[in-house]
Amino acid sequence: MREFGLDNPAALTSLPIFPLANCVLLPGGLLPIHVFEPRYRELTRDCLAGHQLMGVARLRPGYETSYYGRPPVYEKCGVGRIICSEELPDGRFALLLRGVARAEIARELPSPHNYGWSRPTRSTTRPTICRTPTIIAAG
Repeated sequence: MREFGLDNPAALTSLPIFPLANCVLLPGGLLPIHVFEPRYRELTRDCLAGHQLMGVARLRPGYETSYYGRPPVYEKCGVGRIICSEELPDGRFALLLRGVARAEIARELPSPHNYGWSRPTRSTTRPTICRTPTIIAAG
């Protein structure tokens, strides 16, 4: 797993999944996230207390009907490390993730939490690791 830039080889044995509509996280990319739903606040607290990694999976079309359960996501996802976090007075979080790998969700694991867990595998394509992310400003 060193090729993913992960210092803990066991970190990908199970991974919490943060599903987002129309959003992907690529290796080296930065993703700011405003966490406001209670289940994803729990996910954030668990990540911060552990290896600080989460999968960012894109929601499949039609996810709205099962959004509050386990909404369907695409199998390929980005793996992000929390590099900056702030818990706001009302319990919401402001996060900044840096993409560290691409992975494929092999299967969803049973979860005692209100959010999903998966057993990821390495992506079939070799990930691109960016040591210094490139930031493109809209102009």
